[in-house]
Amino acid sequence: MSLKEVIKLPEGGFKIQEWLWQAIIGDNGAPEVRIYNSQNFVKKFYEIIMGKYFQPVIVQEPDLAFELPKDIGDGKQKLAGIITDDGQRFSLTNYLQQNNLTTDELESQWNKDEMSLKIKDEIYYLQFLYEPDKNRIINYVGLLSKNKRIGYVHVYEMELLLTSLYDDQIKCYNQKGSVNCQTN
Repeated sequence: MSLKEVIKLPEGGFKIQEWLWQAIIGDNGAPEVRIYNSQNFVKKFYEIIMGKYFQPVIVQEPDLAFELPKDIGDGKQKLAGIITDDGQRFSLTNYLQQNNLTTDELESQWNKDEMSLKIKDEIYYLQFLYEPDKNRIINYVGLLSKNKRIGYVHVYEMELLLTSLYDDQIKCYNQKGSVNCQTN
């Protein structure tokens, strides 16, 4: 893409291919950056809003993210990204576009009560949620599987995962720094 393909819009913002980028003052008086699809003005991929400490906060899939039951996670965040245990990985915007779905068709494939998603005629069930950064990124990425979930949907935050990986790695080294891992 060249700079010649970027079109400055008279009402503010830019058009890059089919995407409208707009920096605005939001309803709360704080600056925001929004990315819209120019055909239907649905906010896709990301929106950047101001956090409670005036830091930029990224909202993943602001208009497309799936509602979760209120007892999952913090009760406010939604499911914005999908990873399946058979190797599929996508944002809801990309899935929508690659499958030529409308927003309503995409929503109809999500079953909030079962926490399942129909992907190409197969049902995948939410196993756990990942929160990339609780202070900077809103909405979860979920791991889905064709196997029905047993028990609760747990939320794993980046800090917790990295700390547990680090703790496991430290246990593998003795005081001299040589590897001393035992596997089951």
